Amino acid sequence: MVNTEIVIVNKPISISTTPAAESMNNKTSRRVHISIADINEIPEELFDVKISQSKKPEKAGKVVFKYLTYRQAGTEEIRQDFAPNGVTTATPTAEIKALFVNFLAQQGLKLEFSVTINLLGNFGNIETPEGRLTIFDNNEFPATEGNPGYYLKAGTIATVSLKEMKSNYGGSFFSVRLKTEQAPAEIFVRGGRAKVYDFGEGSAPSFTEPVAPVAPVAPVAPEAPATGSLW
Repeated sequence: MVNTEIVIVNKPISISTTPAAESMNNKTSRRVHISIADINEIPEELFDVKISQSKKPEKAGKVVFKYLTYRQAGTEEIRQDFAPNGVTTATPTAEIKALFVNFLAQQGLKLEFSVTINLLGNFGNIETPEGRLTIFDNNEFPATEGNPGYYLKAGTIATVSLKEMKSNYGGSFFSVRLKTEQAPAEIFVRGGRAKVYDFGEGSAPSFTEPVAPVAPVAPVAPEAPATGSLW
């Protein structure tokens, strides 16, 4: 599948950021989360699975989805990433998708899905009607870990293009392109400024550097206990 482009058209997206101080490798990391209501609209390539490396006994060694999480539609249930029973890492993704689709039809279940893809590299942009605009840039804004003083609104409707590339370390990764028909004023929220307390001595100026905002995004799915597994 390397170099094949996958396109997900006009879906709500959000971006989550893990600060360097909270990251295992001491580097800021980001992910794009794509909300999809209809399982049939999820490209079969995104049904790829892996063996969980979780330290939790209920998940360790289980077959889980690499990119996909799900929960009952219209609920705040913990999202799951368990693959259907009988699936292995050798099972073709088209077969996994078919198993999932058939299971939902047989059980009469309505789920909502989220696809999560790592945003690699030092910068990220989004194409808008007013041109290509920065979402983050680690080189340009090192003091705020790449944050330009604003963030992308959760729920922005965008087309996401994924192109699988070979990694220098073996394996592969997705190169991500984002495009929206919404105007920049509709999709960006400016970060606030921190104000100095003046102890009643008059108005104090705000700091010139904006506080890096934390976007209200769909988080990475918590690890669901095996007892709550759909399967």
